[in-house]
Amino acid sequence: PSRMIQLGVFVVDATVTLLRRFISGEPWHKPHRSHAYQHAAIRLNSHRQVTLMVLAINTIWLLPLAWFVKEQPENGLATAAVALIPLVVLVLVLGAGRSERNSRATS
Repeated sequence: PSRMIQLGVFVVDATVTLLRRFISGEPWHKPHRSHAYQHAAIRLNSHRQVTLMVLAINTIWLLPLAWFVKEQPENGLATAAVALIPLVVLVLVLGAGRSERNSRATS
């Protein structure tokens, strides 16, 4: 669970994006710009700001939780849920898995 927590932003974004594309019938294996990271960069008009936000999430939220799991491995699954569920909500709000065209229409 510690490594999953440390990679949480990337794993959650990729997983939610691919699942939503698969469920909606979009070709999940073809090139696209429907990751939450990409939607955020378009909304903010800045890859730099999004990268800094990811760095903040990793440092302030995920790193302490990953450290806690290293110290208390018996709490790994519960801590992973605490770490990753807010990320799932965030990528859904940002429109992960929606095409850029559909995301702009709903933002």
